[in-house]
Amino acid sequence: MNGERIEISANKKENVKLIFYGIGFIGLTVFLILIADEQQMMHATLLKLISYLFLVILIPSLAYVAYRLSDNSPRIIIDSAGLTDNTAATSPGFIPWQAIEGFRVKTIYSTPFIGVILKDPESIQQSANPVIRMFNKLNNRMFTSSYLISVNTLDIEFDKFADLVRSYHQKYSERI
Repeated sequence: MNGERIEISANKKENVKLIFYGIGFIGLTVFLILIADEQQMMHATLLKLISYLFLVILIPSLAYVAYRLSDNSPRIIIDSAGLTDNTAATSPGFIPWQAIEGFRVKTIYSTPFIGVILKDPESIQQSANPVIRMFNKLNNRMFTSSYLISVNTLDIEFDKFADLVRSYHQKYSERI
């Protein structure tokens, strides 16, 4: 590591799998709406309401993943200035190393995440829209991290990514 810029791209295969999963869940949700009146396990209106709520969440999420599949820009950029995270709609973008206090590994349902702990989360989040600020505050409460980065849909192994961000942070956070 000599200050070079590292760009990490999306793993297209993983994103295509997400699209197929999304289509499957949408199909299942539509099926539940269609059989809601005939089934006996749950009140039909409640089942329909829950199913429509899932559709409201699933369809835009699927559209976002499909859109991002055609976008070839790097999802993560690591360089001497800082970490640029463009992995999700709620990602903060560029964060200078000096603004990062440290990192914490979190595992949620057997999926590892890097929790980024910011020195002053409020200053970074002020430029974000209210929905993103809400998600970041929830992350901070639930996982004691300002935000989480998943590498599941990236072209890098988790351990290698964790080592990279930690080593760059250690090397460049002291520079001012």
